[in-house]
Amino acid sequence: MLKTKVFSNTSRTRSLLAIIGSITVMTFLLGVVAILFMDTLLRDTDHPEHSDAIIALSGAPERTLYAADLITQGYAQAVYISKPVREDAHRLLEEYGFTLPREEQVNRAILLKRGVAASQIHVLPNSVVNTMGEARGALAAVPTETKTIMIVTSAYHTRRTRMIFKKIFAGRPIKLIVVATPYERNPDRWWKTQDSAMQTIVGLFKLIFFLVGGEFGRDTTE
Repeated sequence: MLKTKVFSNTSRTRSLLAIIGSITVMTFLLGVVAILFMDTLLRDTDHPEHSDAIIALSGAPERTLYAADLITQGYAQAVYISKPVREDAHRLLEEYGFTLPREEQVNRAILLKRGVAASQIHVLPNSVVNTMGEARGALAAVPTETKTIMIVTSAYHTRRTRMIFKKIFAGRPIKLIVVATPYERNPDRWWKTQDSAMQTIVGLFKLIFFLVGGEFGRDTTE
């Protein structure tokens, strides 16, 4: 009788260890797949379409370059750029007499240099600290009759951008088109360069943070 109980307990232990081992292997394999295709999870890109307005998100001049191309190619007649909150490093430099141009000034200069008319360029209201703030600014700035908006951003930022703008524009019947700038280099394997690795890892963290209801900071004025 005692041998039967010992054998039964041993059998159960082996079965439990086998289950744990299988779960561990599956978790590891899923982790490997997630790492290999992590950048794909961040991408949800449309093709350019004729729109009532274009919004070039801040963060990379390559986005503004592509927005300029789309305007000059006739995809829209108005382009909106945001006014990001001044970085602490820039404020510190200004205290010591070094004046650096604001990001919206640089982006406006890019648009003008690329052939966009001054009358076509609009700056979103208030200073913002994130994409959520840009979406709120766009909601307030674009005319109520606007039916289609094309948003220009980076490839790794497209899925989160679509989610954010859908959330903010949920009360308006408007078509949102999210396109990725081709001016940014995106290696086949995101871990091959430091820039793409940082963008992908941070982008995934921000996407997860948004999905659980988080938001980095709030809109502010300067």
